[in-house]
Amino acid sequence: MMEIAVIVLLLLAGAMIYNHMYRKKMYREIDRLEAWKIALMNRPVTDELSKVKQLNMTGETEQLFERWRQKWDDIVAVQLPDVEEKLFDAETMLDKYRYTKARELLHEINQLLRQIEEEVQLMINEVNELIGSEEQNRVEIEELRTMYREAKKMLLAYRYTFGIAAAKLDEKLEEAETLFKKFEELTETGNYLAAREVVLSLKKELSEITVMMDDIPELLAECQTAIPAQLEELFDGYKEMEQEGYILDHLQMEKEIKEKREKIEQYVQMIGDLRIEEAKQGIAELKEEIDTLYDLLENEVLSHQYIKTEVPRIEEMLVAREKLEEMKKKLSEALRLVQKSRLPGLPESYTMQLSEAKDHLTKVALRLEEKPLNMPAVNEALEEAKTIVQRVYERTEEMIEQASLVERVIQYGNRYRRRYPAVKEGLEEAEFLFRHYDYEQALEQAVATIEKVEPGAFQRVQQMFQEDRSNEK
Repeated sequence: MMEIAVIVLLLLAGAMIYNHMYRKKMYREIDRLEAWKIALMNRPVTDELSKVKQLNMTGETEQLFERWRQKWDDIVAVQLPDVEEKLFDAETMLDKYRYTKARELLHEINQLLRQIEEEVQLMINEVNELIGSEEQNRVEIEELRTMYREAKKMLLAYRYTFGIAAAKLDEKLEEAETLFKKFEELTETGNYLAAREVVLSLKKELSEITVMMDDIPELLAECQTAIPAQLEELFDGYKEMEQEGYILDHLQMEKEIKEKREKIEQYVQMIGDLRIEEAKQGIAELKEEIDTLYDLLENEVLSHQYIKTEVPRIEEMLVAREKLEEMKKKLSEALRLVQKSRLPGLPESYTMQLSEAKDHLTKVALRLEEKPLNMPAVNEALEEAKTIVQRVYERTEEMIEQASLVERVIQYGNRYRRRYPAVKEGLEEAEFLFRHYDYEQALEQAVATIEKVEPGAFQRVQQMFQEDRSNEK
């Protein structure tokens, strides 16, 4: 019983401690929210709003000021007092141990204060934006007026350099002047934010006009002087080459130059319409096309010179390519003979010889691709390749004949296998060598074996073999 009593006392003590700590935490939360409420009430909104009164209190500014003032009055007179009342209610609930209700109410107060905080901050930001717009407008409009005056002065002083584009530039500057007037009207009526939009539009317009006025004289000079001069030079060079006997019909040069001149007219019109970026891109492409025409004529000259000096070398290179093709065919014929013979395999020495022949043919091909072409080296490589290819072809014929004779000799000697154990053993050795692709040793072994029991047998086998080959042909 004593132990149970102790446990109960401990549980009661724990519950009391927890209850005390929880209440203390809730009171701290109430203190935090109270401090937040006071901080909001002390925000310098009134001071910020007083700055607005320094502006023209008409139009948009007056409307905004009234909206902000009413909003702040509502926060101070209605919303924050409501928060104060709710905090008092939460404290009362805690005193009565209504923890759940108190916690819910504190959560609600937290949300209200966050909403008020956001509204206050938004108000201050909007006030700063309005005041900042007025300050920025005042500074930037003077810079823009300077840009406008400079552009006007340049157009007047150097009008001839702007040619067909001058009239459109006049229109652009007149539009800018209209925007300046609109800015003044909006500022005087207190519409600073709308005036800010006009300033941004002016900045964009005048920046574009300034860039155009930098580009137009150079672009017109390209279209009216530089590029036509290039086309004349190109045409004169083309005609001169024709008189010297060059065949240039495939270049269609007269048609190309005519098209280029038509493009120049199009780009001049684009400049007149102030489609400057479009004209700039087109002119850059046109200059590249003209460079290409120059390159084509230059290539014709180089080709003409090349043909005069290189034809003999080309013919010799071709006397060489034909030989290379012949050797490739010769090697292919050797491989075809091997496939047709259906040998069980190829000796390693033959495979190496075949690989060597292919390497030599590759060496000749590489020599033929060298720049400049070294014909003595090509001819030397050709001779080496010819020798090894011929050697491979002869070795192929010899190997196939040896393999066929081995089979004939073994077939002939089979008649003695049962009677002579030595023949059986010798022919088995020959068959082993044959299966391991050593056809030369296999033939020697088979011939030596049957000659022991029938001298002159190999000569008879050879004679039958030659008769069969003649019949096949």
